[in-house]
Amino acid sequence: MRRIIAIICTLFLLLVSCKTIEREVPVTIEHTTERVRVDHVRDTLYRHDSVTTFIKGDTVVIERWHTLKGVNLVTRVDTIAERVEVPVKVKEVEVRKVNILRWWQKLLMGAGVAALLAIAVAAAYKARKMAN
Repeated sequence: MRRIIAIICTLFLLLVSCKTIEREVPVTIEHTTERVRVDHVRDTLYRHDSVTTFIKGDTVVIERWHTLKGVNLVTRVDTIAERVEVPVKVKEVEVRKVNILRWWQKLLMGAGVAALLAIAVAAAYKARKMAN
């Protein structure tokens, strides 16, 4: 019967521990979206028209051509940034000490250790005495 009580007490003492509490805490995270818009703007246009006539044998050839060139090219880049706060749930773990020892409990623990040492010394002494 004593053995069963000792085993139950030992198992009870081994199962006592700290308590862990998990809870979800909403945290806002800033999310940034950037868009880039590029505009090419021509400032000046240069137009050149030309008509050329020449005679080739008995045929009169008339060539017409024109060119259109952009002289100044301006590139404009706009960056549009949108910042949106998105709530995200994060698990927070909080550890609480459930069993806080008081001074008299520590004193009792010390007395228990001393008693166990005394029992171990007495058992060793008795075993040695029986061996001789």
